[in-house]
Amino acid sequence: PGSSHEMLSHPWWYWLATTLLFPFLLHWIFRPVLFDAFHQSRSITSVTEDTDLPRYNDNSLPSHPPVVLSIVIPAYNEEDRLPIMLEETVSYLFVKDKGAAAIEVIQILTANNDYNHDTQPHPRYYAIEILVVDDGCSDGTAEAVRSFAIRSLPPPASHKNAATVFLSIRLLSVHPNGGKGGAVRHGMLHALSSISQQRHPAHHLLMADADGAADIHDLISLCRALSPSTSVVVGSRAHLVSSAVQSRSYVRNLLMRGFHLAVRMITSVQSVEDTQCGFKLFAAPAAETIFRSVHLNGWAFDVEVLTVCGRAGIGVLEVPVRWKEVRGSKLDSGGRWRLAVVSVGMLRDMLCVRFCYESGIWKVWKDLERKEHIMSNDKYIDDKKERKNPYQTNIWQPGR
Repeated sequence: PGSSHEMLSHPWWYWLATTLLFPFLLHWIFRPVLFDAFHQSRSITSVTEDTDLPRYNDNSLPSHPPVVLSIVIPAYNEEDRLPIMLEETVSYLFVKDKGAAAIEVIQILTANNDYNHDTQPHPRYYAIEILVVDDGCSDGTAEAVRSFAIRSLPPPASHKNAATVFLSIRLLSVHPNGGKGGAVRHGMLHALSSISQQRHPAHHLLMADADGAADIHDLISLCRALSPSTSVVVGSRAHLVSSAVQSRSYVRNLLMRGFHLAVRMITSVQSVEDTQCGFKLFAAPAAETIFRSVHLNGWAFDVEVLTVCGRAGIGVLEVPVRWKEVRGSKLDSGGRWRLAVVSVGMLRDMLCVRFCYESGIWKVWKDLERKEHIMSNDKYIDDKKERKNPYQTNIWQPGR
């Protein structure tokens, strides 16, 4: 007789444990929402840029050249791997063949721009900037960036009948540590909102990992994949799955397959096979919409980025890239236990993303909301008319 009698027959410690654990369980499930609300109500993060770094590899420049490509690199305790990645990137873009790759990147990205050729001829100078985001590092990452910027700036890239391309290295410090997703968001918005440099209409932003696992030579492939209907190009390792499966442990392969299944079942991201590749290229308008919308700071932020793309109607294309396993991954530092904990947390975050966007708790940042971010000396009329500078907004502050 009675199931209620059986329920009451549990010992007192059972009910005490249930009563105490239930609030913690709810807090863990909705932690991204609660943290975001707290973060928005308080400026708990300090974001500063090191202004002492040499800005360009030529002090004779009369003014700041327009930036066409910003390479945003989130870094947490990467003093060993980051200098190698910076060396490979700078060598490929500016040293090899006298900077032929940098010039080709500029030519591709500026091929279809909205310059008025009658009043705004093509500039003679362009810039590519590398923006490293020090995400609360406790090692010598910041000093490694400063040292590299001082001693390793190559000459500008210049070929006959081509514009000169300059390199700028910038360092953004974020404290305290907030996770990879938070570091990428800070870096992207800082690059978009900086008014110390002129932004070119063809301004694009590349997200790249500090370990250099993605081959920087594939940047050209990402640039070529852009089109009027494609504003986001994501690198993909899907073609390398078979070789990766052979080299990884059974646990990692199981978690990898489970994660891909969860992405298909839980989220609205269906067309991208590799959501987690840390090599993504964004057109500036798309980047502004995406990174003013995203909330997650952890490993699952890539899924939210692609979710926002789908909800905002931003075209996404997946391009195969070459990839190498680099020792020192934060996921490997804690062994199988940490990998399992991170996987469960990512599952929680994906559920949270689906629930928050479907319920309207989180919303995509719309163009009309730019009115709240425009500088007082800018002129906004409507969507059909141009502003004085379409990308120049207020200096972004945490919690805005």
